[in-house]
Amino acid sequence: MFGGPGTTWRDNLATFFKGRANSDVFRMTIFTPLPGSKLHERLAAEGRISSFRPEDYYYGKYVIRDEHNPRSVRAAYFGLQLLHYLLPDTLVHAAADSNRARREFNRRAYRGAFEFVLGSILRAGRARS
Repeated sequence: MFGGPGTTWRDNLATFFKGRANSDVFRMTIFTPLPGSKLHERLAAEGRISSFRPEDYYYGKYVIRDEHNPRSVRAAYFGLQLLHYLLPDTLVHAAADSNRARREFNRRAYRGAFEFVLGSILRAGRARS
């Protein structure tokens, strides 16, 4: 999990590198308390949830009101995702990993990341038109 309440950028970098080093297939998501959970209810009661729209509860949003700047959290998160996909070991796992399941998972992750980024660019372009 990336960007949880009370974490620092150093904590998030450590999570990124430890997660990569200790995972067969690495995935990272922004910390998001799910609606209906006790944490979400507590934060909502304290006025610390910035959105209750379902579309804001996906891996690229930061919905907690705290010391973090949501745009900075999102930018750092996507920057680390980009770094992950550009690192040579990630490319090797997708292209030639000896474990077929890992290889296929990583190929699908690349495709999903590409489609997400391309879709985001296209949506942003349409919004400006």
